[in-house]
Formats: sequence, structure tokens, C-alpha cells
Amino acid sequence: AAAAAAAAAAGNWRDVRYHGDWMMRPIASNEIAWLVRLFVGISRAVNTRLGLTGTPTPPRDEPAPTVTEELLDFARRRGWRVNLRPLAEIQTLAWLTVLFFVCKWIWILIRSDGGLFGLGDEPHADVVTPAVGLGQSPLDSRYQQQQQQQHWQPQPHG
Repeated sequence: AAAAAAAAAAGNWRDVRYHGDWMMRPIASNEIAWLVRLFVGISRAVNTRLGLTGTPTPPRDEPAPTVTEELLDFARRRGWRVNLRPLAEIQTLAWLTVLFFVCKWIWILIRSDGGLFGLGDEPHADVVTPAVGLGQSPLDSRYQQQQQQQHWQPQPHG
């Protein structure tokens, strides 16, 4: 009875959280294992290279020489680290795939001849038409068409 009371006092199983380095937690069921290992390795290498330890550091006495150093100091003072592990989650990969195809679809609409709401490029002037013969360029054919149109235009009387 005491064990049951202790278990009930402990709370729900959903209240159990991993305590420790979040990047080193066990692989979850919603993650792809080999991607987790790859992204954790890359994250650790980047953090080591940039000096991002995860513990806050005191600010420097002298100003940072570059904007990049300033951003790194900002991250070090707050104890931030690079963590690519969320990219190994199945949900994240699904949303990134959807985002990729939506962006690609929008890009195709914008680059099409009509464009998205008329915002695309004008139709290309160098499109080859069936009237172009072998050995002729489209510009030669267009020049010939212009000459024929000028020849058949009515002359003004006067």
C-alpha cells in the first residue's frame, strides 16, 4: 500500500522528464537514430570549435574586433550552444519537406511566363517558332516578318 501511495504521489508518467544534457538524452521514438548520431556529432564539433560550452561566461573587457566575434561573445555570455538534433525528428523533416515543395511551387509560379499575378518575367523574345527554318536564327525570321509587314502596309495618300 505504501508503494502504491508513493507511486501516486510521484505524479503522472508524462511528468517524467530527462534531466541532464538535452543533446545527450536517449534517442526518442520520433527521431531517426542515425540522423541523431550525425547531428549530435556535428553539433559537438561546432560547439567545440566555436568555444560554446553551454555555461554562461563573463563578458570581455575589450570590445570584440568583428561582428562575428560579437555574436559569439553574446552566445557565450548566455550559455548558448548549437544543437542540430531537432532536425532529426520525423515531424521536423516532414515540415521541412512540405516547406521545400511549397517554396519550389511558388518559385515555379513566379518564374513562369505569366508569372504570379503578373509579377513574372516578360515572355522571352528568343523563343524559336516553327516558322524558323534550318540554319536560320529566330532573329532572322523576326526581321523577315517585320519586312513583310512593312511591305504590305497601306501607304498614306497625300
